[in-house]
Amino acid sequence: ARCPYCAFVVFVDAAPPYAEWCEAVLAAWSAQAPHFPGRAHSLFLGGGTPSLAPPAMVGTLIGALPLAPDAEVTLEANPDDCTEAKLEVYSSLGVNRVSLGVQSLDDTLLGVLGRRHTAAQAVDAYRTVTEAGIDNVSVDLMYGIPDQTLADWRRTLEGAAELEPRHVSLYCLTLEGDTPMERSVASGAIAQPDPDLAADMYLLAEDLLGRSEY
Repeated sequence: ARCPYCAFVVFVDAAPPYAEWCEAVLAAWSAQAPHFPGRAHSLFLGGGTPSLAPPAMVGTLIGALPLAPDAEVTLEANPDDCTEAKLEVYSSLGVNRVSLGVQSLDDTLLGVLGRRHTAAQAVDAYRTVTEAGIDNVSVDLMYGIPDQTLADWRRTLEGAAELEPRHVSLYCLTLEGDTPMERSVASGAIAQPDPDLAADMYLLAEDLLGRSEY
């Protein structure tokens, strides 16, 4: 599935060419490796939805790259991809951090964003990740969503804080041209995002997440 706000190059395919992609990445790394001597202390597997890829491919990438013994290895994941069996395999392969694409803890707004999971599934996914032995979790949240209120945003922030993640990433929605969401806004099907309200949401997040109890 492709999110309606996404302007990245994305291909929706029932059978993606994972093997060819992995081979190309490793070839690109081989060409660049002489410029990067030593071992990396951080590896981030993200950008698209790597949690959809076969875990064996993730293991191939991790095993082929020169990582320090204490390297932080992050995998981006959607909540609906987080099964206990898959996460246990990721953990055994060396993934020790998950960036979880929660985006919102409001089911209506998740529908606006075209997400495939519910708020309850996002919370369950967080717990599944930690129960699989990966306790370093980052939660991704979005604000400035059409029809999102400050109260909606507060509830999502407070719900995310209750999970006690190590890190929270906040992204202000950008209405990109020639996307389904942009066309929906232009037609009046959904509301135009309010930049002043989005600024208030940023300040609320800064205040709420900066409190000692969170």
